[in-house]
Amino acid sequence: MENIAFRLHGRIHGTGRAPWLVFLHGFLGDGRDWDEIATELKTHFSCLCVDLPGHGASRVERPCAPGEILDALFKLLDECRIDRCGLIGYSMGGRVALRMAVAAPDRINRLVLESASPGIQADADRLARQKADAAWMALMKEGGMEAFLEKWYAQPLFDTLCRNPARREELHQRRMRQDPRQLAMALQSMGAGAWPPAWKDWPSLRMPALLIAGRDDARYAAMAERMAAQNSRAQVWIVSGCGHNVHWEDPASYTAAIQKFLMDT
Repeated sequence: MENIAFRLHGRIHGTGRAPWLVFLHGFLGDGRDWDEIATELKTHFSCLCVDLPGHGASRVERPCAPGEILDALFKLLDECRIDRCGLIGYSMGGRVALRMAVAAPDRINRLVLESASPGIQADADRLARQKADAAWMALMKEGGMEAFLEKWYAQPLFDTLCRNPARREELHQRRMRQDPRQLAMALQSMGAGAWPPAWKDWPSLRMPALLIAGRDDARYAAMAERMAAQNSRAQVWIVSGCGHNVHWEDPASYTAAIQKFLMDT
């Protein structure tokens, strides 16, 4: 195990005696993003909603290496006495969740990946993404959160959030509570270009997997279909009326689908 220079924090919903689910949020979020989902699921499951490095209460002093992040996550599971769990990750959290499943498949009995991929395959494309993320980091640190969020959520990826202004404003206010310098280190540590791709590992995973994407997020809907074609244990759920952030845009349908998947597989 690598020397872990930070400690991850998480929030538990449920008694701790039911089967465990572990939730990993996306960039800019924290474990509270899952409160609606976990509150509904805690009748049948114990839920651990993690703050990933640089988010929420999980503060870091420097960018973190992939191995450090995985070690810290498994250490948190050990502290919570979670030997095996269902693992649910959204976007950036989905990328991390997939690496956890690759690193310790015996500890993950179900895998849910929402708007996520195994990574960027071409070296040149990963380098280009790192440069793009460096520009986002500079905006966060120099321009502040308000300017950053205005530009971040103006990306076409998040167009569907505008369909519900009240929910979009709630999300905005949550993001405003984050520390831009912490987020910049998080993006350097866990951005799409930061970790090597896991496409070669994905087909060999044997736990049941559910791949979720919004129908209006064409890129990740296609990604889910591509991934399912490479792993016979994976099924796809494409959600109408949603974009990239399915669990925020339609939490009721999301919760019902997750529960059905966990109960049926």
